Amino acid sequence: MAVSTGPGDRRQIYSAGLARWPYRILAVETGSPVSTVLEDRLSEVGVELSVFPDGASALICMSTEDPAVVLAPTEIHGVDFLCFVETVLKLSTIPVIVGLTSDQGSTERAYEAMRRGAHGLMALPAEPGQIVALTQRFAAPRSAFSAPRTFGLISIDPQAHRVEVSGTPVNLSVVEFAVLNRLMVAAPAMVTKEDLMEVDVGDGHLTLQHLRSVIYRLRAKLTAAAPNQPECIEAVRPFGYRLQS
Repeated sequence: MAVSTGPGDRRQIYSAGLARWPYRILAVETGSPVSTVLEDRLSEVGVELSVFPDGASALICMSTEDPAVVLAPTEIHGVDFLCFVETVLKLSTIPVIVGLTSDQGSTERAYEAMRRGAHGLMALPAEPGQIVALTQRFAAPRSAFSAPRTFGLISIDPQAHRVEVSGTPVNLSVVEFAVLNRLMVAAPAMVTKEDLMEVDVGDGHLTLQHLRSVIYRLRAKLTAAAPNQPECIEAVRPFGYRLQS
């Protein structure tokens, strides 16, 4: 497999977001298979493949798929290959990996795509390990706020929007989840009320009264999942809150 790199800084309209786990790769259907193994086997090595029938549908869904990378085969259906690569690079910061197929002229198209800013190149079909290695090389790093973590009895997975207390699932609203996640990232340190009020809830920030209401509901839900355990959220008056194990 040949691997090359090229420039990749582009202005962002669609947001690639943070690289999720497993790595989601947005690909376009081609006459050549992407991998040497079936797609469901790729999940075993941390790859989730989203394959679209043509380039146009892949572009339409790019902003909602949250891919770590876009895999663009040189034999692409629905749109011109080089136009597809340029559009992804122009409208997003999502890295583009060119998949080299065996059709006539594919090598020339692949290297032209690299010249225009594609990030990497690999021959198709590729071994799962090769796909993972190249994806890891270019995927955006995960932020502390997106990584799964555990503190005391609480486990949180921001990518899956899942919270468990002692293995018991806890159903939280978006704002409750955001506040708990901020506390989990800082734990066991305190988070000030001002910082907690800055969590992104989609339609502005929290008021102090709203924050107190959220903390009240969080305490109730977390305690209900582990009724024989001490209260998880401690008030550090008059400054803020912290988790206690």
